[in-house]
Amino acid sequence: PLFAWLVEEVVHRLQIENLVWNTFTAPGWFMAAMYLIYMLLFGLLFQEPPATQAMISTEAKEPESRPGTGPSPLELVDQRHTSLVGPIVCIWVTTVAGILNTCCEVYAVKMAQDYWGWTIANSALFLSAIVFVAGAVNLLMGRLTSKSQVDQLGLLLASLLAGASAVVLLDYGLDSLAEQVAVFALGLTLLLSSINVARSFAMPLATKLVPLKRKQRTSLWAMIGMSMGRGCGAILGSALTRATFGYVALGFCFSAALSVAACQRKLKIDERAG
Repeated sequence: PLFAWLVEEVVHRLQIENLVWNTFTAPGWFMAAMYLIYMLLFGLLFQEPPATQAMISTEAKEPESRPGTGPSPLELVDQRHTSLVGPIVCIWVTTVAGILNTCCEVYAVKMAQDYWGWTIANSALFLSAIVFVAGAVNLLMGRLTSKSQVDQLGLLLASLLAGASAVVLLDYGLDSLAEQVAVFALGLTLLLSSINVARSFAMPLATKLVPLKRKQRTSLWAMIGMSMGRGCGAILGSALTRATFGYVALGFCFSAALSVAACQRKLKIDERAG
């Protein structure tokens, strides 16, 4: 949002106004260029770590089945639970985080322009401040919980805190503009901070619940869920109103917290995770 405001100001001051490049399209072109650079850097700099030795040591611990025999029904049930239930819960939390992130971003700009009468520049600066504070909180929580071994508890507490933050975003019929801005900014900051902390717990936990050979696939599905959530959240945020936004956010947070609480026993680290 901050770069969007900056690009718009530069284009406006340079008085560049045509069908392709103007104050409305410049932020989009800028983001397209940034995503292109991101994809190039991702392909050039990221490499899969050599996990062959870990795979060998992990597979050596697994008992080999005799020829002609397969795993028992109990083993199949146990494998199904450890490979599906826990990771699905974590993937759902990452999907909810993606939905709420873009939903809040789109709706915040809509709220500032449609209900408060702000300009695009003021809306962008308002959203930038909220995202900056939420990001700082996430970095601080990352430092505080980096050595924590209770991912399940952290995931549950962060999901519950996100639900409590969504309550602040309900429409209370405040008349004063200052009160509306203050309450909305507080609720949005708390919601983005808590749901992103929950995502930070969910993504690594998902890969710890499966054997080592399934880590990449589980991580891929978590990224797919988060990406699809971001796309759906943008559409959802543009359709919500002041009366429905808080309840929709509360519903998503409640579903994430309820799924984590109901499946706590399934969120156990797999001994074959490596």
